[in-house]
Amino acid sequence: MATYNQVLKIAYSKARDDFDSLAFKRYLVELCSSQNIDLYLHMDDEMPSSIQEVFNLGIEALLQDTPLAHVLGYEWFYGRQFKVNGDVLIPRPETEELVAHVLDRIETLFGVNPKIKVADVACGSGIIGCTLKAELPTLEVVCTDLSEPALQVAKDNAKSLEIDVTFRQGDMLLPLVGETWDVIVCNPPYIELSETLDRSVKDYEPHLALFGGEDGLMLYRRFLDQLDQVIASTTLVAFEMGYQQRQLITQEILNRFPQVQVECEIDLNGKERMLFFVAKKP
Repeated sequence: MATYNQVLKIAYSKARDDFDSLAFKRYLVELCSSQNIDLYLHMDDEMPSSIQEVFNLGIEALLQDTPLAHVLGYEWFYGRQFKVNGDVLIPRPETEELVAHVLDRIETLFGVNPKIKVADVACGSGIIGCTLKAELPTLEVVCTDLSEPALQVAKDNAKSLEIDVTFRQGDMLLPLVGETWDVIVCNPPYIELSETLDRSVKDYEPHLALFGGEDGLMLYRRFLDQLDQVIASTTLVAFEMGYQQRQLITQEILNRFPQVQVECEIDLNGKERMLFFVAKKP
């Protein structure tokens, strides 16, 4: 019977030159963790056949460019495990940074442990809304999405995390109309229709959650057109965006809310990925 190290080397030998074979090791680490096995202490031990069978099946899927998160059925986000599948986007590291900035700004604007209303718009798997609720249980959180299958994934994540989040189906801010909101976070589809994507994204992730029209800004415009219907006396708005979209989205914001100050944050790769502004009811 082969050792963990030997099985991993066999997997590496099957990879294309352009393939990120680090996914193989991460996959094995996750499989071992689920069995309470510390892989790094057992690399030279024989791999149980039960793990090897599952690992080999997963490797075949990875070699077909299936995302690792889909092979596992989950992805880690902000230290928590979130269910993902083909109905939702796989969480990205820059979205963790968005959540961290939102938490900081909530404390600055509303104090420690505030009892305020927060909306996660175009929520997908619910990672933003669920994480905010898990980090600040005093928040009243609502997640919205146009996709019913995506909302089901988000509901499953809230249940597994044992947190109380409300879900509403609808287009952008429309499910929130009739109420006012203290914080609204939105990570909408922002990829241009003409952009070329890796097969692992194009073939496996939902196009509804990827593409934002010809220039990628269609849903930001729709959001901003609806925003004045739901803002409170003070409403923090947070966007994730494509790294080349800051100027265009900022102009869209100022066209509708000329008095606000728009702030941009860069991600750990030095790219402009997050916009924030505070809207006030006239």
